[in-house]
Amino acid sequence: MNKTTRRALPALAALAVGTVALTGCASGDSGDGSSDSNEDITLNTLFLDTDVYTPCVTDYIDKFTEETGIKVNIQSEGFSGYHDKLLTTLSSGSDTYDLTMIAYQWTGEFAPFMVPITDKVAADADALGGILPASTDTYVFNGEQYAIPFTAQAETLFYRTDLFEQAGLEPPKTWDDVADIEKFFTNNPDYPGVYGISVKAASSHAQTMFDNRYYGLGGEALGEPGSEMDVTAAAKALQQLKDDATVYSPPGALAATFAEVSAQLAGGTVAMAELMPTTVLGLVDTEGDSNKVFGKIGATTVPGGHGEAGGWGLAVNNTSKHQDAAYELATYLTSEDADLGCYTEYGKPAVQQATYDNDEVKSAWQTEGILDALSSSIGKARGATAAQINGMMDETVSRFLAGQAGSADDAAQEMADRYEELVNQ
Repeated sequence: MNKTTRRALPALAALAVGTVALTGCASGDSGDGSSDSNEDITLNTLFLDTDVYTPCVTDYIDKFTEETGIKVNIQSEGFSGYHDKLLTTLSSGSDTYDLTMIAYQWTGEFAPFMVPITDKVAADADALGGILPASTDTYVFNGEQYAIPFTAQAETLFYRTDLFEQAGLEPPKTWDDVADIEKFFTNNPDYPGVYGISVKAASSHAQTMFDNRYYGLGGEALGEPGSEMDVTAAAKALQQLKDDATVYSPPGALAATFAEVSAQLAGGTVAMAELMPTTVLGLVDTEGDSNKVFGKIGATTVPGGHGEAGGWGLAVNNTSKHQDAAYELATYLTSEDADLGCYTEYGKPAVQQATYDNDEVKSAWQTEGILDALSSSIGKARGATAAQINGMMDETVSRFLAGQAGSADDAAQEMADRYEELVNQ
């Protein structure tokens, strides 16, 4: 293992066709009534291409083929084109893919093209039994399970333990605490060059930053038909975010992504930052010239206790001619052995409770905070109109931060009105 890490764990580097039911036969059954031996089956898969996911998938698919004889073709796609490529392919009725990796917020949108596996996992105690319930539930739509969680993480607050100890401060529990702490550090001559917080407020992250504050200020989960946005909580969340980004963050926060924010944290210029663990741990948990904070970072839940969830699942496509073999591959890649191996070797966000219970994993400085954040997280909308809702929220929050949507009250009301129209379509 990488011996430069603080706990010997490698850094978590770096996230309409008619429905067909899965058959109950062995993996050699093709799913269309014919039967093939495992050696005659070739699965075609699509996975998100990242420095973390790709080596994990490649390694364990090789092991899967060795153990089962089932061959697997792996296709990978970067995030920017992933959603549209998958939607175009599946909506055409193509049988290009047997198994695909989907973001949880796409569950309702892609449900018409995926096999519901509710009965299958109910009869398979090993499939979901050890996976964190907070992760499993994000792939349920209209009462049906559509995917098995492959990765799971949540927005987590990372903070400078050395600065907090020196200042006699505790990690913030509320957003009022954040306001006090960021004001204390920013422009404080006792902490030269340190900003109170760094916010990834680029349009691609705008909703996530809003959600952290909205949920932490008492807003309920968004996305269920008939639900309403809490305008008061939304206005408070918008104003908190604007202050965080424009007053207490380093310059350029409105265009900052996780890459810039993670680098600022590792560079020692900020006291706090909300980030998905995979986007920052590879920088702060490995010694090197670019890491000024080695051994000086803590992890805890986002203030208010409910940061935005993140995760990807494995779904069987309903045009697949080898649905049972695809399901077998999904359960193999999400098993306890694969989950622990991919966590420790490659930094894949874990989904199995057993991984977090592992003695080596449990002893790592970040584990407790990451698990607490994940267990209390709340997701984005994931219904049939989720893509429209989530896109609307990114756009409205971004306009407000840029001073183009009026006051926080105005922007919150606009967002609530547009949300009501979309969620009830």
